[in-house]
Amino acid sequence: MAQTDPIIHRLASNTQAFTSGNYEDDLTTLKEDLANMVKTKLGVDMGRSRLFRKLYPDDFDLVSYPVGWRIPEFIKFSDDDNRTAWKHISQYVSLLGEASSSNALRVRLFSLSLTGSAFS
Repeated sequence: MAQTDPIIHRLASNTQAFTSGNYEDDLTTLKEDLANMVKTKLGVDMGRSRLFRKLYPDDFDLVSYPVGWRIPEFIKFSDDDNRTAWKHISQYVSLLGEASSSNALRVRLFSLSLTGSAFS
């Protein structure tokens, strides 16, 4: 019998054992297990506080881009340069072009225009 990686074995066991009835607890456990697996296999520490969480409603992801539209190369805002937040937002909306008519797309794509401490 082939030896199984202990982390993969635990993930498989936990997947079958998710019967606590509490979806959020099961999801948290799964995320922590995946983060541990990434750390062990790839040497990348995801950390508990760095698990990705969207800050907008899920239905925003269902809004499609305008036909033929492509994500532009945004001018990144870091809060360390001499531009104001208002100037950055004006440039951001201008670069969105046709997609700027959708609140969902404006919100969903905004993080792509941030870097450094502004992104954090």
